[in-house]
Amino acid sequence: MPDSPVVVMNPAEWRENAQAALKRLGLSYEDLQQQARDRNFVSTAARKLWVLIGDTL
Repeated sequence: MPDSPVVVMNPAEWRENAQAALKRLGLSYEDLQQQARDRNFVSTAARKLWVLIGDTL
């Protein structure tokens, strides 16, 4: 199995990329937080994004 690529970002890049991912899903960070609290995500992509970014924003 090939190694997974590692992407290093500074905090500003992290926020920018997280916000771009939220925009692609048509969600605000608050929407995603509520879905996490309810444990009811609108899509698999939303759940995966929460696993990735969690409470980092």
